[in-house]
Amino acid sequence: MDVQLLHYLYGFAGTSHYLDWAGIFLAEYSQYVWAVFLAAMLWIPHKKQLINRTMVVAGLAAALIARYLVKSVIVLLYARPRPFVVLPDVHPLIATPLSEHFQSFPS
Repeated sequence: MDVQLLHYLYGFAGTSHYLDWAGIFLAEYSQYVWAVFLAAMLWIPHKKQLINRTMVVAGLAAALIARYLVKSVIVLLYARPRPFVVLPDVHPLIATPLSEHFQSFPS
C-alpha cells in the first residue's frame, strides 16, 4: 500500500513548478520557519507571558526529544531503505546524505 501511495504522490513531481517548489521548500526550510516562529513566541509580549514561554519551551523540548531520541530508537528497531534506493523508477527531488538512505521511517 505504501508503494502505491508513493507512486501516486510521486506522479505529481514535475507536473507543476509551483508544487515542486512548495514541496522542496517545506522539506528543506520549514524547520527554520518553525524556529523563527517559536523564537517570536518567546519574545512577543503577552498578558500571560510566563505561561506562553513555558508552553513554547515545553513544546521545543518535546520536539527535540522526539527528533533525536525517539527517532534514533525507531531507526535502530525498524531499518527500512528510502524508496529511491530500492525502486529504480523513483528519483529524489532533493539530495540526502548517504547516511540517511536507510532511514525511511520516520521520515
